[in-house]
Amino acid sequence: MDNYQPNMYSQNPQEGNNGQLPYTGVPYRMPEKNDPPGGLAVASLVLGILSLVTCCLGIGAFLGLAAVILGGISLAKKQGKGLAIAGLITGGIGLVLGAVYLVYLIAVMLRFSSNPQWYYDFIREMENELYR
Repeated sequence: MDNYQPNMYSQNPQEGNNGQLPYTGVPYRMPEKNDPPGGLAVASLVLGILSLVTCCLGIGAFLGLAAVILGGISLAKKQGKGLAIAGLITGGIGLVLGAVYLVYLIAVMLRFSSNPQWYYDFIREMENELYR
C-alpha cells in the first residue's frame, strides 16, 4: 500500500476533508429593509381599481385619470415602484374604458335629443312585443 492516496469522496473523516473548503465563519448578512410604499402609490392603486369597477358609471374615466397622475408622481419620487406601476396600469385601463363609455353615452344622448320621437317609437314597439 505504498501508493495509497486518500479518497476525497470517502465518508471517513480520517481520510481528509472530502474535497470541501473549510468553514470560514462568514456571518449571514440580513437583507436591507425596503422602504414602505408611499401613500401616493397606494392611492394610485386604489383609484385604479375603483376606476375599473366604476368605468360604466361615468366616473371611471376621472378616477382612472387621477390614478395615472398619482402613479406618475409616485414613480418620479421613487416611492412604491410596484404599487405605482400597478396603479398606472389599472388606472390606464379604467381611463380608456371609462372614456369609451362616456363617448358612447354622449352619442346615445345626442341621438335621442336630435330625434326624441325615435326613442318613444322604440319603447312602444318593445312594449307591444312584450305584451303580445
